[in-house]
Amino acid sequence: MVSRAAQMGQVVSVADGGATVITLADGKQVRVVARVAMKAGDSVPMIVETYQDGSIIAFVDEQAWRMR
Repeated sequence: MVSRAAQMGQVVSVADGGATVITLADGKQVRVVARVAMKAGDSVPMIVETYQDGSIIAFVDEQAWRMR
C-alpha cells in the first residue's frame, strides 16, 4: 500500500441488495456493498487505499457516515 486517505464520494446508483456505484473525487467509479442506506446523489465518506501497481481499494467509512 502506497497511501490511505479519506475522501468524499458521490453515489451514482443503488441496486436492491447489490452493489452501489460511487464516483470518487478523481472521477474513478467504484462498486461497493454497504450496510448503510444510501440513495443516488448522496455524498459518502470513503476510505481509499492506493497500491504500488496503481490499483485502488475503496470502501465506505461507515462510522463517519453514521456520525454525520
